[in-house]
Amino acid sequence: MIKEIQDKVIFEVHDTGEGMDASHLAKLFQKFQSGDRGAGRGYGLGLVIAQALVQLHGGKIWAQSKEGRGSVFQFSIPRSYKP
Repeated sequence: MIKEIQDKVIFEVHDTGEGMDASHLAKLFQKFQSGDRGAGRGYGLGLVIAQALVQLHGGKIWAQSKEGRGSVFQFSIPRSYKP
């Protein structure tokens, strides 16, 4: 889903997976971190790279999740950005 709010564009992705608890959510954007369920399936760098790219465009990225209810990942970028 894409929303336009004032001078920002917000991108939003929902999933209906298992979700995660607050302790995993707090580490989500740290290098080499992955959830217990995802062990062995990646290097824990995907969201770190996504965060760096969003920040390079003057934006922010965040996630919300509840165990058993899935997760919502969002990022916003300004409509125009001058580094």
